[in-house]
Amino acid sequence: MNELRVICNQYDIPYEIYMEKGSEQVKTGSYDRKNIIIKRIIDKINGKNPRKTLYRSAVIELNPKKSFTKHNLMKYGEYKNGNSNILKLL
Repeated sequence: MNELRVICNQYDIPYEIYMEKGSEQVKTGSYDRKNIIIKRIIDKINGKNPRKTLYRSAVIELNPKKSFTKHNLMKYGEYKNGNSNILKLL
């Protein structure tokens, strides 16, 4: 992955994930999956201008619920490895 990120930085190919926060787009600190990054590199070689991954505010919840059921939709920011309710559902 480090080598892919070096290529992305050199050729201005996005590999970081962004989210909408109000009217701004901010980095999440997460990276796209390897296959997505490779596809973007190939697209750039073929003359296309790859777009960054942007999570819309409709799929983001930075203040997670305390409990989940199998009927709840889980949004970005709600999944935590340490949450025992989520781990039971998964």
